[in-house]
Amino acid sequence: MGNTAYTYSELKELTDSLPRTKNAIENKRFVFGKHNSNLRFAYFANDLKNDTRFDKELEEILFEPLPPEQTYGLVYLNANNCRLQQLDLPNCPQLKTLSIFGNGLTKLSLSGVYPNLELIDLSKNKLTELGFTPEQVPNLKYLYLTANQLTDLSVWQSFFAAADNDFNIDKMETLTDPPQTVVKDGKDAVREHFSKIIREGEDYIFEVKMMLLGEGTAGKTSLKKRLLNPEKRLDASSNSTVKIEIDTWKPDFYFEGKQKQMRVNIWDLAGQEIYRGTHQMFFEDNTFFVYVINGLKGCTDEQHRYWLGTVEQLAETDSNLFVVGNIEGSQVPVFMEASWQNKFKFLRNYLTVDLNAPEVEIKELQRKLRVGIEDMKQFVQRVPKSRAELRKTLLGINKDWISISEYAKLANIEIGEELNKTSNYLSRLGVLKHYYNDRFLEDRVYLNLNRLLDNVYKVLNKRNEHEKEPIAKVKKGKLTETDIRAIWGNDAFYSDGKHLIHLMKKFGLMYEANDIGLYIVPTYLLESQADEWDYSIQSLQLVYEFPDRIPYGFMMQLIVALSDMIPSSDKVWSNKCHVSDGVNFAEISNLDRFIYVKIAGMEPKKLLGSIDRELKKLLADFKKMIITEKVPCLCNRCAEKAKTNEDIHFFEYPALLNLLNLSNLQENKGLAQCSKSGSMVSITKMLNAVELVDIKDIRENRNEKMANFFEKDGNSFVFNINQENHQEQKQAQEQKQKQEQTVDINITISVQIDHWIEKNGELKKAINTEGSIFKKAIGKPDREAILQQITDFEKAVEDAKNCKVENKPVSENTKYKVAKFIENLKDKDSKLNKNVALLRKGVGMLAKLAETYNQIAPNVGLLSVPPWIIEAAKENK
Repeated sequence: MGNTAYTYSELKELTDSLPRTKNAIENKRFVFGKHNSNLRFAYFANDLKNDTRFDKELEEILFEPLPPEQTYGLVYLNANNCRLQQLDLPNCPQLKTLSIFGNGLTKLSLSGVYPNLELIDLSKNKLTELGFTPEQVPNLKYLYLTANQLTDLSVWQSFFAAADNDFNIDKMETLTDPPQTVVKDGKDAVREHFSKIIREGEDYIFEVKMMLLGEGTAGKTSLKKRLLNPEKRLDASSNSTVKIEIDTWKPDFYFEGKQKQMRVNIWDLAGQEIYRGTHQMFFEDNTFFVYVINGLKGCTDEQHRYWLGTVEQLAETDSNLFVVGNIEGSQVPVFMEASWQNKFKFLRNYLTVDLNAPEVEIKELQRKLRVGIEDMKQFVQRVPKSRAELRKTLLGINKDWISISEYAKLANIEIGEELNKTSNYLSRLGVLKHYYNDRFLEDRVYLNLNRLLDNVYKVLNKRNEHEKEPIAKVKKGKLTETDIRAIWGNDAFYSDGKHLIHLMKKFGLMYEANDIGLYIVPTYLLESQADEWDYSIQSLQLVYEFPDRIPYGFMMQLIVALSDMIPSSDKVWSNKCHVSDGVNFAEISNLDRFIYVKIAGMEPKKLLGSIDRELKKLLADFKKMIITEKVPCLCNRCAEKAKTNEDIHFFEYPALLNLLNLSNLQENKGLAQCSKSGSMVSITKMLNAVELVDIKDIRENRNEKMANFFEKDGNSFVFNINQENHQEQKQAQEQKQKQEQTVDINITISVQIDHWIEKNGELKKAINTEGSIFKKAIGKPDREAILQQITDFEKAVEDAKNCKVENKPVSENTKYKVAKFIENLKDKDSKLNKNVALLRKGVGMLAKLAETYNQIAPNVGLLSVPPWIIEAAKENK
């Protein structure tokens, strides 16, 4: 976030203006006119939570006309979190900051030129267009537009391309330029995208990935054949697809009055259950889905819920879906379109067709599908010429794969982050696969995806001559090297074996066992019928409960993900496996919609952490999947029952966290009641037994998104001023001004960074040495975690300051650490915020700690402890 420069006297003027501007609101309206035309600071934001005197609603700001020779002297306007729907701003040439975050603005207009305007924050409004041009704000440095309804920002491409400018344009599903595929890769990708267009010129790509979904006998392959050759009738017999097949359909369409040809990459997915566990590998945002149903062979509500729910979980964003009812034997499929559209907003249309119909009817189906593709917001993509040229070049390469160095040369991009983002873009179009985050596969870019997928699915499908079942199934999921050669062929095994085996692991289909020369295909393993676990030695247990059903193939993928810790091939089944890290050992089993983890050893929490992380990595792709972790009760009765694994009470992990925060400073604090025995059990003791990963963090890391803390409450945080020591700071700043500017690492902090270090240092000292009540309230693990976070923050800020002194760029990692700390400090749901908030609750017995807390609280949106309470506490000390 940006930091607009203001003098100390200006900051003082701002604080003095707060009562004047807030109290001048009448009938939810504030009027600028001759009487206050010299007003320089106007602060209306509803974010001063520690001062209820200023909680006035504001729905309208009006500017009365001034005489021609007079202009408004406004320097700073902040109306964050009010209820404005429209704002017409006259020429205010002195304006530096305009912050209208979190309103309902549908229209904003600026008149005249604003030569001093440096920061504009319009995040979380309802703007469909910006009511001003770059020419009106020639010196703008910070532009925040998160969560509006804008579509085209191409006119601002010079602003976004400038290296020194900061911006935020995410959370806008309506945005088409820049494309969502670029926006999702972060600010640097947006900056590079527009920079390249400015340098190279623009071109357009008209390409989309179409995925055919549905049951194994629905008619997906028949639909694909008729789309590709509408004049050719279907064969009398056809076999179900037993893998994923890819073809390209090239219909004509008109763009800007000229005839063009689109490329529709059709992915025909096998619908049988055995293949569904791998589907998540191929679902992308910005995809055109066609869900095929068949009236003759059945289409149930359960099937509809599965396929539509899968799209919602894996690829809803920017995607459209058509349902095609395959009329077979005069049986029209029943599909309640309106009802399903209410549940799944990405569902656009329901079409019916007899796939054996004459050419004219199939061409009408083609037309309707083509129009549906054209309606996708991200179908037409304006790109730099080099990217369009790379796409054309790749079309002419007749190879299964090319090396990463060859790929980089073709793209004219160095191997690294920018090249990876290019791979992401082309992967979303369904034209290549590049596993750049995998050190075994990063050196290859797969171009022939049919060949790639054919090799992957051979392990599930390949049969020996005269065999009715696949080799892997006949061998009950345990293959030798000889079997692998028979599946892939000797040549493929010798030339490509390591890559193929690692691809199988990537897909969650097969792994190389710790037994030498043995390969495990979990799908075809036998189920464990016996109880393998000795409950008498168990020391830790956890249950994961899924809301409806566990995703297809999930247990198979979890087994493969943990395969390095599976001791041998006799410790794994299709529904269960044993794992060990050398010190601890565990059993993981799947029953219905539950996954059970039982662990024994010297450090069971350590092994649980590894298992939990891998499980949530697999779930990270499922955007709306909510699981509940359950922790066993530790009362004497349940501990005894655990030895025989019967009738144990489980507490929900999130509920325990809530209970701990609610009961910390009350009688019987930190206790929960077992429903089986009625005993009160220590919440801290149960929580200390486990350490679980937040799946939100996994998703953020997987999406390669840096935390943008200011998205939570906008940039209103800029002038939440702490007056203490301002004079000393001012003098110090004047001495350092030539050598070191205020540190700016894409965030704004209300006081100097070094002041933050000082205050956080005091907070850390208070927690460590003075906060006896605080220590008891939150327990040692959380306290140590907080202290470590503060230490990491201090180090990151020092790194940033050193970079500024040495005139070096601040690393993205350092920016992330600082932004993440402040985000956690402000986020009311974070552990850091909740536990620091306990300082306020303990003030009656710890006045000095409350004073320290008050130095931090205003900067993170927490309530301050009133001074009279601190004074009273001191007197009673």
